[in-house]
Amino acid sequence: MATDYIHRLAEESLEPRNAAKVPLVEKILAAAFRSPAVDAMALAAELESRPDVQAQLASVTGYTPSQWLLDRELEQVAKRRKKVGIETDVPPATPASNAYARAAKSGLMGLCFSGGGIRRDGAGSRCAAIRGAPVRR
Repeated sequence: MATDYIHRLAEESLEPRNAAKVPLVEKILAAAFRSPAVDAMALAAELESRPDVQAQLASVTGYTPSQWLLDRELEQVAKRRKKVGIETDVPPATPASNAYARAAKSGLMGLCFSGGGIRRDGAGSRCAAIRGAPVRR
């Protein structure tokens, strides 16, 4: 069974928002598969074992794994905000919405740390100390 991302990619590929991209999608699908998929479920099943075609379709449609993941993260943020009573004006995800635009409107902020890999320079420990510092205050 196809993953949620692959199914959404199949939907985006069969119904691209930009008519100019239709010939590119059709060319990719024709080169990759003997017969055209009749619906998103059938295409998703075929895409499951073809990461090369997934990458091409993601590039053409603009529906990348990072956009799918951000949609999922924004869903969790909305659930959490609702649970703690925080009002939000971020619209829910729809096939026509752009996760990056929704994230920009949400007022989220991220903090990334690097370190803690195979080197033994203490970077991972420093990152943990920095992350925990505001909690201790």
